[in-house]
Amino acid sequence: ISMNSDPGIRVVVQNILQHLIDRHSYREAFSRVRLLPLPDSSTGAPSPRHDKPSRQDMQFMRSAMGSELLTHLYTQLQEESNRVDNFEKLYTTLCLLALETAADEALVEFFRLGLQTQDFLVSDRCGLKIVHKSAAMAVVAALFTLLCGLQPCKGIDAHVAEVIEQRNSKAPHFLPKVAFNRNNTAKSYATESITPELLFSTDQIESELKAAGFDTSTLRQPYESLMDLRAKLGDEINASNRGGFVGFGRQQPKRRESTFHCK
Repeated sequence: ISMNSDPGIRVVVQNILQHLIDRHSYREAFSRVRLLPLPDSSTGAPSPRHDKPSRQDMQFMRSAMGSELLTHLYTQLQEESNRVDNFEKLYTTLCLLALETAADEALVEFFRLGLQTQDFLVSDRCGLKIVHKSAAMAVVAALFTLLCGLQPCKGIDAHVAEVIEQRNSKAPHFLPKVAFNRNNTAKSYATESITPELLFSTDQIESELKAAGFDTSTLRQPYESLMDLRAKLGDEINASNRGGFVGFGRQQPKRRESTFHCK
């Protein structure tokens, strides 16, 4: 997913992946990056999910393969060559995975991806232009509004609403309405400054998840970098050429079924 340097090829791969995992026809509803209505404190909001994920799908998300998939999506958000359609496809894929496979502790992994992406975007390691940085920040905000409808923590709902309000007031280019406006100009990005009130708090989200009984032990665990993943892939390709191995160290003759069932 994240290894190809051609943004057009990455879009094609995302389209294929989405067709494989979209069993409840969510894809069209999440084809555009947007903020979803947050649950109301008194009446709540209709769940965006049709059915609870199957046991097999939840097991897939908790497996090494599920973790590897999210790692690749995390690194792809950092690609300098990303275009608008790349970010849109990433958002759609993340939403489909959350809706089709994530429940209980697996939801923590999606908060982890969003928070780790945010940490990268505000770090010295990030060399992305403000256009790309704004798009990635907006994808995280939109993803979090979906996650609010899938988990029971009212405190997280309130925190996400507060950060969105601050961005609306001080940095609207970090939200989808501006970040994904194809008519943007340089004036659309008023500032590159990212102050604490514009960020989702790892401490607060972790505290709320813990209070609700979630296992948050992986929430702060860093992902492999894109550079490390590419180096790893190169090593594995070399090993496969020497010893008949393919993929991530798996022997070619041995086939095994994925626990994720395609429709």
